[in-house]
Amino acid sequence: MPIGCETDPMLKSVTRPAENRLTADYAQYRSARLARVEYDLDVNLDDGPESFSGVAIIRFDLTGADDSLSIDFTEGTVASLSVNGRELDPDYNHSYITLPAFALRDGPNEVRIVYRHHYSRSGQGLHRFVDSEDSRVYLHTHFEPYDANRLFPCFDQPDLKAFYTLRVTAPASWQVISAASAPRVEEADGQKRWHFPRIGPISTYIFPLHAGEYHVWESDADGIPLRLFARHTLAPYVVPEEWFRLTQQGFRFFQDWFDMPYPYGKYDQLVVPEFNIGGMENVAAVTYSEKFIRRGEYTRENKERMANVLLHEMSHMWFGDLVTPAWWDGLWLKEAFATYMAFLAQAEATEYGDAWHMFYAESKQRAYEADQLVTTHPIEVPVEDTHNAFVNFDRITYQKGASVLTQLSHYLGHDAFRQGVRSYLARHAGGATRLQDLISALETASGRDLAHWVNEWLERAGLNGLEVELNCQDGAIDTLLLRQTAPNDHPTLRTHRLQLGLYRLGENREAFQSAVIPVLARGDVTPVEAARGSFCPDLIYPNHDDWGYLKVHLDKGTREALAQSLPRVPDPLLRSMFLQSFWDMVRDARLSLYEYVDLALALASSEDADRLLLQLTATFDEAMHYLWMWPPDADPERQAAARRIETFVGERIGTCQPDSDRQKLWIDTFLAVAHSPEAIERILAWLRPASSSGDIRLDQDRRWNAVIRLSALGAEDAEELRQRELEADPSDNGRRQSLAAEAARPGEANKRLWLERLRDPEADLSLARRRALMGALFPSGQYAQQAALAGDILDSLPAVGRSHEDAFLLSYGAMIPRLCREDSVARLADAVQRYADINPILLRALRIAHQEDVRCLSMAALSAARH
Repeated sequence: MPIGCETDPMLKSVTRPAENRLTADYAQYRSARLARVEYDLDVNLDDGPESFSGVAIIRFDLTGADDSLSIDFTEGTVASLSVNGRELDPDYNHSYITLPAFALRDGPNEVRIVYRHHYSRSGQGLHRFVDSEDSRVYLHTHFEPYDANRLFPCFDQPDLKAFYTLRVTAPASWQVISAASAPRVEEADGQKRWHFPRIGPISTYIFPLHAGEYHVWESDADGIPLRLFARHTLAPYVVPEEWFRLTQQGFRFFQDWFDMPYPYGKYDQLVVPEFNIGGMENVAAVTYSEKFIRRGEYTRENKERMANVLLHEMSHMWFGDLVTPAWWDGLWLKEAFATYMAFLAQAEATEYGDAWHMFYAESKQRAYEADQLVTTHPIEVPVEDTHNAFVNFDRITYQKGASVLTQLSHYLGHDAFRQGVRSYLARHAGGATRLQDLISALETASGRDLAHWVNEWLERAGLNGLEVELNCQDGAIDTLLLRQTAPNDHPTLRTHRLQLGLYRLGENREAFQSAVIPVLARGDVTPVEAARGSFCPDLIYPNHDDWGYLKVHLDKGTREALAQSLPRVPDPLLRSMFLQSFWDMVRDARLSLYEYVDLALALASSEDADRLLLQLTATFDEAMHYLWMWPPDADPERQAAARRIETFVGERIGTCQPDSDRQKLWIDTFLAVAHSPEAIERILAWLRPASSSGDIRLDQDRRWNAVIRLSALGAEDAEELRQRELEADPSDNGRRQSLAAEAARPGEANKRLWLERLRDPEADLSLARRRALMGALFPSGQYAQQAALAGDILDSLPAVGRSHEDAFLLSYGAMIPRLCREDSVARLADAVQRYADINPILLRALRIAHQEDVRCLSMAALSAARH
């Protein structure tokens, strides 16, 4: 029932909607009334395969007892409720329990709730998984932002940090893992009773409970106990030495950088099945997706990505767990910072010294793309409720936030930035903070007023462009101007601390010359007086070493020089940035895709840096995506360009040492771009016995990728290969991949069958399997099937938004058809207007689909006109 009358004049009552969400207004009201929250939890995990039961005793101090109070508890069953010793009939609407004012009192209160809740199959709440290979059971929790109340009734908001005492009943063969160290364990009648000591203060969304027959490895990091968990059938593929080595390196780095010891007693890491995201920073019991475990040899790229996520989650133990954002508008305070810290730790404490190049080529590009979408938003944005919090778990929050923090570190100086962070953590340890708390600490450490910086970078959206205007006289620079631009929708011109790079080409890389000039760019035009008299450069880049967050538009002279000389630039990061500028021009319809393909193929033929090859192959994949979408009769060069990419990639496979990382990269790229009958035959040969496929040996994960690609291309033997592969790999991953291969097969009837099944809430499919189906249903090249179902998908959006959880909707939104035709653009524009009130996750995806369809048409028109 809604909250009623007004209480204390300082506490204005807030009405809570009877829905499965928590509003910012009510969270603030509840926070003002509550203090000293404590949970005493008793959970029974051996109470049947469908649900678990529990008893929650909640103690808290209350101000304003003349108003009712709600306790969050979504879609459970309340067996009994008592408040301060008084038994009550539960007032429960399946979203929250309302405690009546007459049962409450100012000061200490105690609530006792006996409850039951079903296990999750969506990855949110307490998720239950049964391994199809050995029937072992595995549980893990995932609560961010508002799902702790699916495990136990609670005040599920980040600023109401609490202490927890936990007891768990589970089968005797299970491990049970939570935040606290050294539980006392009793065994009787085939069960174990786990007693975890009191721990806190911890926000509800990072309080963990994981359980099951996990395989466990143990180590330590200078006295910090370490454990690693994975399910038994995956254990042979885990490399615990790699996990522990990175964990030890991370702890040494972070404890020194933060000038603060690790704040919890032990550190567990669990690789869990059907996990929705990459990793989650549960206090002292971090969870990771099984995608980081490969059933074959790990490449350096695999290891580097795993290291980045591992360090990201570890840094959260300080920044996010020990000190926590008070509400979801401060999401960037933890996610952007953890992203920044992960790359910093990789670069300075591990073997991955070029981590900042990875940051530029991947993380920063995701931020740039997101910041140019119609859905961009400020880093610091109001969040009206927990439902909208999920919408903002995006590339602005993570990647742009981290990019801006990187820029801020350069702006303030690294020492001042670090000292500010140290002071912030020391002052607010155990608490919940707002943005101004961090800014105040940085201002004190640096002696700078950051109000203007906050306004420019955190409170306003958009990406600035920067271009150089150069005038030389007698071989020397006469004038050099930096011209800054901003999009019409977000016209802010910002302050940028940059390094301007001037470069002179030589006969080879060894003869390359450079000069670097520090610049503080402001407003629309910044004259660079320090450049006057320097040599007239062949190439200019106004963001040398990637200090700034901006989009560089290459000047005409640099573009023309690079067309023939890009391989002669010696620094891999600089080559990467120049290459990215050309790709940006393609996406902005300022350069023909065919011209880019020529440039990229020429560079790839001689490129020796793995990071550049990863960047190049990613653009080959994306280029093929556009080529397959463009109208087939509009441009005869379209098919020739696609064939050139496929042929080149196929040839590179044979130039590599067998089983090398580089050969695997080209194989993966070939599986993405293959489309011709000859390519189909080549992939088929790889799946035959090793003796018939030369030096190509595919591990199990790549074999499935090959089967899925053959299915998508309609290969004659694809169905037989799928069945044979499933017999060889009946694991859970194999079953998901088999479903993906079935969904990838061409044919409108097949697509419609799987589309109906995956969006049926009652279908016997976990979220992980639904997402596998959605990811494979419309591969590049299946234009006709997607066009035939475009109307069906758009018409389904309102109902799907009402009947599925947010994690499902993120994948469903990615299927909204972008067909690169005038009628498709018009249909999407109409849908944006008609469905303005649908679930915000789907509306966001719909608006992006329309914008990207417009982009695709512009790219196609330019490339056709210039060829």
